[in-house]
Amino acid sequence: MKIIPAVDFHCDVLWKLLENDRLSFIDNPDLMLDVSLPRLQQADSILQIFAIYVSERSEKTMVPILRSIDLFHQKVLAAPGMRFVRSPEDVRNLRKDGVIGAMLSLEGADGLQGDMAMLRILFE
Repeated sequence: MKIIPAVDFHCDVLWKLLENDRLSFIDNPDLMLDVSLPRLQQADSILQIFAIYVSERSEKTMVPILRSIDLFHQKVLAAPGMRFVRSPEDVRNLRKDGVIGAMLSLEGADGLQGDMAMLRILFE
């Protein structure tokens, strides 16, 4: 039987990490029902999309967006076997390299405050 690797196009782990700085993506039991490194490995995941979510309680500026991106780099990409994915070529190499891909998505655009320069900066 051929196993097809899993791809999940949305998770809210960055928001949970932003709300509680004591959480760990690598080994925190409080994330065991959410996306975490052990769960991605257990599911034979090849790619996970991490949503940047600005809650209703947060300020509608770039600050929570940038903090989420920082958490993505500090907690998710620092985990062993995780790799930032930005292109189709990156995705093609994941299985060959034996790593799990991690991409970012932006859920809602309120934090951009209508400024397309902010979107271009996020893209880079």
